[in-house]
Amino acid sequence: MPFVVEQQQRATQPLKLVQFDVCGPMNTMSNGNNRRMLKSKMVILLRCCELMVEDNGVAKRKNRTIMDMTKSLLKAKGMPNSLWGEAVSCSICLLNRSPLRSVQNITPTEAWSGFKPSVKHLKVFGFVAYADVSAKTGTQLDDGAEKTVFICYKRGGYKLFNLETKKVIIDSEPLTLEEAIQDSKWVNVMNEEVKTIDRNNTWVLTDIPQGHKAIDVQWVFKTKVKSNGEVERYKARLVAKGFEQRLGYDYQEVFSPIAQMQTIRLIIGLATQNQ
Repeated sequence: MPFVVEQQQRATQPLKLVQFDVCGPMNTMSNGNNRRMLKSKMVILLRCCELMVEDNGVAKRKNRTIMDMTKSLLKAKGMPNSLWGEAVSCSICLLNRSPLRSVQNITPTEAWSGFKPSVKHLKVFGFVAYADVSAKTGTQLDDGAEKTVFICYKRGGYKLFNLETKKVIIDSEPLTLEEAIQDSKWVNVMNEEVKTIDRNNTWVLTDIPQGHKAIDVQWVFKTKVKSNGEVERYKARLVAKGFEQRLGYDYQEVFSPIAQMQTIRLIIGLATQNQ
């Protein structure tokens, strides 16, 4: 159900056909429920025999193309076979951004969603990349960067692999202020957040009353990505550490801006009665 709903929201046309092997990959114990769910969405369910290429030739041929690309990526850069999953992901990413005659010489991504995919973030599989680890080093004499290779795309970033330590490094949003200030783009969005707070008069400087303590704050960083994979903008939010407060010690009551369902029903009932 989540897959169907999600794809209907992203696709330009409704989902019409689901084809899978008998007894796989769908669990046979759930075939009945899946069949009813698909029928309720006006989706045709078509089964085919396992290992029978003739029953599902298009999908089988596409799987072969993906695996051929996967082997080429691994062999060309001398990468271990254990990274086959990342190589498959890269192959699919490239295929979805390559024009095909079967979809009127546009990319599969554009045919599916109606948006042209971005290729600005594409990198060569296995190229040498240096991961910034300056925020994690112990002393000033430690290396500020770690030699890795690119192995996979991640939403809003990249996944890197250290061939010596066999460690995977994911380039994503910074988790601490120390990591964020190493990159100018995060410094810029933090400055914008502070300016917005000052402009909106969000807080007023005051003395802490006796017997009370101030709640600390922290930065939360997020990369907002478009549907075509391109980074739309970077966001930084300054939030209070409300989780540090304890009920009965730091506060006695809890107030929520969310209305109760009983209140909503009462308002709807009064509106209906007095329309």
